[in-house]
Amino acid sequence: ELDAEITLQGPFDDLTLGVRVAATPLCLGAIAVDRGDAAFTLRGGVMTVERAGVGVGAGRLEATGTLQLADGALAAEVTGEALPFAHLLAMAGAELQVDGVLSLSGTVRGTLASPRAALRLAAAGIAVAGFPLGEGRAALTVADSALDLADVTIGPISGHAHLDLTAATAVVDATVEGLDVTPL
Repeated sequence: ELDAEITLQGPFDDLTLGVRVAATPLCLGAIAVDRGDAAFTLRGGVMTVERAGVGVGAGRLEATGTLQLADGALAAEVTGEALPFAHLLAMAGAELQVDGVLSLSGTVRGTLASPRAALRLAAAGIAVAGFPLGEGRAALTVADSALDLADVTIGPISGHAHLDLTAATAVVDATVEGLDVTPL
């Protein structure tokens, strides 16, 4: 179901387009969410996103920011709360059983052709294949087709990782201290 409100106002030489949309459910290829909504304006070659968000179960991912239409420059703030790992991994095509929820906050900058992101991640209730690991946190940066995870902690696991998507390479350095294997 889709609901939309579109407004056009102002003098002919400086019109402002306003759009508010909401959809339940929302599916774009492998990406499926329970609900989505957005409110944005377009004026003078700049799209200003007042709010754009998607909901998955009790979780929500939101963004606000601007996009310069002439050069694709973007500046956005992103937040997410209680996003279920199982759903996120399924959308990515991963066949890994991970329970728990993810929260995040950060920025996306750069251009549409070359975006850069800097995010702080926090996780709760992490369990992999039913094995409980607890809480987690990390700093994620994305730039030039590479992902860097720094200051990673997931229960008794700590480390960092670098993934180069262009070269299809990964470097992971991790330490495990005091892992309770009783659940095995």
